[in-house]
Amino acid sequence: QAFMAQHPQLILEISSTDRKVDIVAEGFDAVLRIGKLEQEGVVAKKLGYLQQVSVASASYIQRCGIPQTLRDLAQHQLVQYVTTFGDAGGFEYLDGQTLQMLPMPTSVFVNNSDAYVAACRGHLGIIQSPLLGLNQYLKTGELQQILPDIMVPSMPVYLLYPHRRHLSQRLRLLSDWLTQLLATGEGIMLSR
Repeated sequence: QAFMAQHPQLILEISSTDRKVDIVAEGFDAVLRIGKLEQEGVVAKKLGYLQQVSVASASYIQRCGIPQTLRDLAQHQLVQYVTTFGDAGGFEYLDGQTLQMLPMPTSVFVNNSDAYVAACRGHLGIIQSPLLGLNQYLKTGELQQILPDIMVPSMPVYLLYPHRRHLSQRLRLLSDWLTQLLATGEGIMLSR
């Protein structure tokens, strides 16, 4: 709302999906992408990082207990976010600066961020997700952070746009606004 109030002449068309869109082929002016980059032929401006945490619902913890160590995770369920069904994953954590993947029992796989959080809220297991999207549930106690001393890798946030000789004014305004917005958000890190 604040962005539109500052720039009432702009018209926004917003598409929200976890699917990786082809910016050039699908005619997007820009895409806000969270996570690793896979598309070539575009400019990627890193805006910051989203801090991630490991959480479970209060009901899940009451039923299954709260893990105290990484070893305890073998007795728990992980809800696995995947971009392609059939992908294997696990509980991700940082050992110093090294990313580690701990295999965990998993019976629920999702490919959508809303379904991911809903599965956790539905008491189906542990998730690792950006703090920014979980704050409301953590504040009410519906979800609880687990293993807070185990560092979870943060997720990079990029603004992607097609290669062009000159950055359009509307894209520059959007980039500046997103950078400012992320700088004020809880669970956001602008540098790493």
